[in-house]
Amino acid sequence: MARGGKLSRSEVITVRLDPKLRLAAELAAAKERRTLSSFVERTIEEAIQRVTIPLSSSDHPLSVYAIVEQFWDVDEPDRFIKLALRFPELLTSDEQRLWKVIREEFQLYALSPATDPLALPQIDVIRQRWEELKRLALRSVLRAG
Repeated sequence: MARGGKLSRSEVITVRLDPKLRLAAELAAAKERRTLSSFVERTIEEAIQRVTIPLSSSDHPLSVYAIVEQFWDVDEPDRFIKLALRFPELLTSDEQRLWKVIREEFQLYALSPATDPLALPQIDVIRQRWEELKRLALRSVLRAG
């Protein structure tokens, strides 16, 4: 699961840049009296507000920023459930496996999703079993591979 992580002010990522692009970014950051990190963060934020994704659940494409605003939560299990319920087409293959594990574990639902298509997961149970559910999903990947 690439998404998620611990609650913190910011996350650290490693990015490879062409030397020419890095120099250009450093010059642009210096011109704006910013750190390279601050410049890159602001540039990414601007880009995700421009990039749109057409979704079956929407009449018109939504910006990546608008989509994230609809499912963001500080807690990884809550965020994942919101994403899976609202935008299942955006799940990675690993996340699809995790979602399948959650849907197939009936004790995670107040009602069985097989008999009630409107059944919603019990988020408190999922929070308690989150690491176990991720391990189950990983095991299903290893068995399939």
